[in-house]
Amino acid sequence: MKKISLIFPILLILVFIFVMNMAFFIRPFIKSVPAEINKIESNIVNKNWNQAETELNDLKEDVNNKFKWMQFSIERDEMDQMLLDLTTLSGNIKIKDTSNAINSLYEIKYNWDNLGK
Repeated sequence: MKKISLIFPILLILVFIFVMNMAFFIRPFIKSVPAEINKIESNIVNKNWNQAETELNDLKEDVNNKFKWMQFSIERDEMDQMLLDLTTLSGNIKIKDTSNAINSLYEIKYNWDNLGK
């Protein structure tokens, strides 16, 4: 009985550690976000603004869904910065500003690559 009372808290602590570091485990397996960023970049370079906006909306939805799973292990500031960059990119696509759109896109790439580190 004494062993069980000792094992339960240890297992509970291990579960909490796993949840708090979930981004470390999940993010490498998420291939859709970098692929969507690359699609948006090619659409911006080719000046396919409507397609870029459609891909951006898909990316926003995808990122919001992924953040629900990773929200305990990522600083809220990092998530907010990425969402802000997505909003900036949306405005740049709307006014068809190629240079600022590419700049915002590379900020998003940087934030995604460093998320949860």
